[in-house]
Amino acid sequence: MNAYLYRCLVRLAVAGIVFLTLSVGLTAIAYAAQSVTLASAEPEQILIDQTSTVRFSAEISNPNLIAGSVNLLRVELPNTNPTIVGVLHDDGLKGDAIAGDGRYSIEVTLNETATKQLVYRISADFKGRSQRVESTDIVVNVLANRTPIAIGGLSQAVPAGSEVTLDGRQSFDLDGDLISFTWTLASVPSGSSASLNSAILVKPVFTADVAGTYVANLIVNDGTDSSVISSVTIQAYSGNTPPRAVISGNLELPLGAKPSAVAALNGASSVDPEGNPLSYLWRIVSKPVLSTKAVMQPHNDSNTKLTVNKPGSYIVELIVKDGSLVSAPAQATVTFYTPNTPPRINAGVDQTVISGTLVLLSGIATDEDDRDGIARLGWTFISRPSGSVATLQNFTTNTPSFVADVAGDYLLELEATDSHGALSRSRLLVRANGLSDSDGDGVPDTLDRCPATPANTRVDANGCS
Repeated sequence: MNAYLYRCLVRLAVAGIVFLTLSVGLTAIAYAAQSVTLASAEPEQILIDQTSTVRFSAEISNPNLIAGSVNLLRVELPNTNPTIVGVLHDDGLKGDAIAGDGRYSIEVTLNETATKQLVYRISADFKGRSQRVESTDIVVNVLANRTPIAIGGLSQAVPAGSEVTLDGRQSFDLDGDLISFTWTLASVPSGSSASLNSAILVKPVFTADVAGTYVANLIVNDGTDSSVISSVTIQAYSGNTPPRAVISGNLELPLGAKPSAVAALNGASSVDPEGNPLSYLWRIVSKPVLSTKAVMQPHNDSNTKLTVNKPGSYIVELIVKDGSLVSAPAQATVTFYTPNTPPRINAGVDQTVISGTLVLLSGIATDEDDRDGIARLGWTFISRPSGSVATLQNFTTNTPSFVADVAGDYLLELEATDSHGALSRSRLLVRANGLSDSDGDGVPDTLDRCPATPANTRVDANGCS
């Protein structure tokens, strides 16, 4: 290669071009991506006349990015110059969740007095380019009320004749309004007489009485607007039923100072309805843009380890097989944080109580980093039965309480924030059953030690004559 050609190729490399040596001995040139991708706003909707914090983010992986050049732009009108709002960073501070993962972020405080659409873009400068690179438009809608989001849960495979539990507990309202639930069985197989035990519970049940496909729809309402429908499909089998893959383990952990970090994952909670032994297959679905090492070993055991060398979020997948049928893929997001990891939080196990009783909750919130404490902790109702006026006592402690004054489902959320502003949430469901009295002796079934007392028989407090 002569000296002139060599100098030209060096200049191209500085401009963001990489060299590929072909098998025939020639040198080909390919342009590395100088782009601003996956630009987003969280949340995408805010309320009028209310101060809101919006996080804007984008991924940039090209090494020729000029430091400090990633700007958030507000675009007011077509054919007008945008306004620079601020600079995005990838340092784990001021709205950026994870340092060094190739995702640049900034938090912006907004307060708009009218419903409208706000349009933003994220731009960046790269070495060797004369013009800035911009993302696609990012739209933030300013609304009088934000529509709640219904989440009906995962699809299920069950043996015909079994009881199916639906679960809408992950549904939410961005405004913090209480939500109500409406479930319907939109489709059942021919010959089925399946029906829900309740249309308004967070977790209703029905019996998949014949083989075939069942479709359940969920709509939630915040008192003003209803969500779009969230559908969940349940497939009932007359013969061998596919197994169900389940992933457990610590999904949020610090990257640490060592060259690599490890997350231990477990698929042992996966289940086969017929009790057949299972085989396992793990894989990595996606990884951060700057990741150069991500390995799952072993990939064919119930337990595995994910080893990485960069912070960020890794999506992993597990499929199990019972010898003849394979499960639907189960996926989980494993996030390695730096410099700060969100609190580890658990609202506790679901409870079943009798309506009118005092419910005692017990949540756990700890600091994963052991260097910053829990700055704020609080419980809230996400949903409660119609007619309930239940209120939480000591709701800023780990152990609040409330009276389940009406029969139905009470969905609660525990939220904890550490001193660096990292936030975690966890939910639990409390079901309050009404006081049923099957033999009509005046003693609730839950307290009745003589449940088949003849009519008009005088009984004691235990329901016995």
